[in-house]
Amino acid sequence: MQQTSRSGNRIVWCEVNSFFHEYIMSQQMEDNHIFSLQGRCSLTSQRTGRHLVIGSTWERDKIVFMSIDFSRLRSLTVFGKWESFFISDNMKLLRVLDLENASDVTNDDLERVVSLPHLKFLSLRGCKMVSRLPDSLGGLRQLQTLDIRHTSIVRLPTVIVKLHKLQYIRGGTKVTLGEEGTSASLAAAETETQPTCRSTHALLSWLPDLCRGRHAGDPCSGIEVPRGIEELTALHTLGVINVGVAGGKAFLKELKNLTQLRKLGVSGINWKNIQELCSALSCHRYLESLSVRLDKDEQGSCDDKLKEDLRNRIAEHPNKLVLKLKME
Repeated sequence: MQQTSRSGNRIVWCEVNSFFHEYIMSQQMEDNHIFSLQGRCSLTSQRTGRHLVIGSTWERDKIVFMSIDFSRLRSLTVFGKWESFFISDNMKLLRVLDLENASDVTNDDLERVVSLPHLKFLSLRGCKMVSRLPDSLGGLRQLQTLDIRHTSIVRLPTVIVKLHKLQYIRGGTKVTLGEEGTSASLAAAETETQPTCRSTHALLSWLPDLCRGRHAGDPCSGIEVPRGIEELTALHTLGVINVGVAGGKAFLKELKNLTQLRKLGVSGINWKNIQELCSALSCHRYLESLSVRLDKDEQGSCDDKLKEDLRNRIAEHPNKLVLKLKME
C-alpha cells in the first residue's frame, strides 16, 4: 500500500497495487461484506452482501441488477453512469447512498430516495444536473450527512429543518483557495470520518478510516438556507452558506443557536453583515474552523480593511486558541 496524500496525522487516500486490491476485495466478498458489479456480469444467485459498489465499467444490465438480493444491503456506491433502476424497493435497510461524481443523476431520480427510510448518509457531490432537493426529503428522518457540493443546488428546501439528526451539511458550487495557496474550503477543513471512501485507483469504499481526497479550485458560491435552520441543533459542520442574500441576516440571527458547530463556512461577508457574523460566533465555544469568503468590488478585489477587521474580531473569540480562520 502506497500513501499518496496526507492531512495532518490522517491518510486522505492511498493506492494499492493490483495484487493487494484483488486480495482485499476477495476477502470482503468471502465474508459477504462487499460485492461489486464490473464489466459484464451474468445472472447468479451468489450476489448478496452489505455493501455494493457499481463500477464505471459495468454494462448496466437491468436484469442482472434486479436479480440481486438487497435485503441485507447497507451501502451503495456508484461510479460512472447512474440508472434510475439502481434504487430498489427492497433496499429497506440502506443507510449510505454515495453518488459522488456519478453522471446523469437528475432531480427526478431524487424522488425515489425517500423510499429509503433508514438512510443516514447521502452524497450528491459532483452531480451537476441536480438543481434542487425535493420536498419529500423531509421523510428521511434518520439522515445525518448531506453533501451537495459541486451540484447546481443554490438553496435548501424548507423541509430540511425537519431533519433533526443532521450533523453535516455541505454545499457550494466550488472549492476555495486560501490566501497562502492552501485549500480553504469547508471541504478541505473537514476531519471527521465518512462512511465511504472513493479512490480513482481502487474500490475501497468499505474502509471506514479513510476519506476522500481534497481538491483545490475556484472561489466558492454558497447556498441559501431557510428560516428555522436553528432547529438543527445537532449540526457539527455547516457550509458554505451565502449570507449576502435576502435571508442572510435571518440566518446569522439563528446561527447563535447552533452552538454545537465545529466547522462553519460562509460567503457574502461585507461591512453590512460582519458585525452580525461576529456577534453570532461569540456563542460558539466549540468552533474549530471558520471559512469566510468576502464580497469583492467591481475590480474583483477584497477590501483589505475588512480582512483586517475580521482578523481582529476573531482574535477576541472565546475559542481563539484552536479556531482556524481562512479567508478568500
